[in-house]
Amino acid sequence: MYTIHVDGQMIFSSALYDDIDKVLSPSLSLETSNAGSFSFVLSSNHSKRDLIHKMKSIITVEQDGVQIFRGRASSTELDIYNQLSVYCEGEKAFLNDSVFAPSELSGKVHAFFKKIIANHNATVEEEKRFTVGIIDVVSEDTELTSDSREQTITYWTTSEIIQDSLIDVYGGYLRTRTVDGIHYIDWVKEYGGANTQPIEFSVNLLDMTNTHEASDVFTVLVPLGVSELDDDGNYGDACYGGY
Repeated sequence: MYTIHVDGQMIFSSALYDDIDKVLSPSLSLETSNAGSFSFVLSSNHSKRDLIHKMKSIITVEQDGVQIFRGRASSTELDIYNQLSVYCEGEKAFLNDSVFAPSELSGKVHAFFKKIIANHNATVEEEKRFTVGIIDVVSEDTELTSDSREQTITYWTTSEIIQDSLIDVYGGYLRTRTVDGIHYIDWVKEYGGANTQPIEFSVNLLDMTNTHEASDVFTVLVPLGVSELDDDGNYGDACYGGY
């Protein structure tokens, strides 16, 4: 049995048939190296359509009571039949909503990973925070290498600093999971239970869509000041970092 929840409220159950609250074309893709995605379509008269808020609503999918996907609604499409298509990105995308400031690093790899996640947690909403779980890529006494330290000369998103300074250097995968309501993030050698086959219940072709994308929305903005006066006495372009 599959169920879909929006911010904790169930909007679909494969065990129940509801001619009004239909969910069409659900498709779930779970990936080891990326955030994964989930998409579905709500019928024009679905009673809980208004629960979905782009870049805010937390969408979860459960299989037989076990959570297999958690993420957020990142874009929506409204077609000619007033059906609402929703595309969700997996919760690892939350790591794009925080930045890691330039710093000189030293010490243990395990401690550095925990520091990155702690920094992320301090700057995002509660639903986007993670608890560090399993780290088995390197031993606890492994020191940061020069390859890791060279990556910290500029602002990086949390996702970038983990990828460039840890995964690209030491290997492994990021894995997220929820146990007893706690959202863990692991850094592991082997992902476990991976399958590249997407779960597709049906296919729905839309012939006209009104799309609302979130790709141009900044989730983090770091003001860095403005450039010096030019020869005409005007300030140059503002300098900032947007993510």
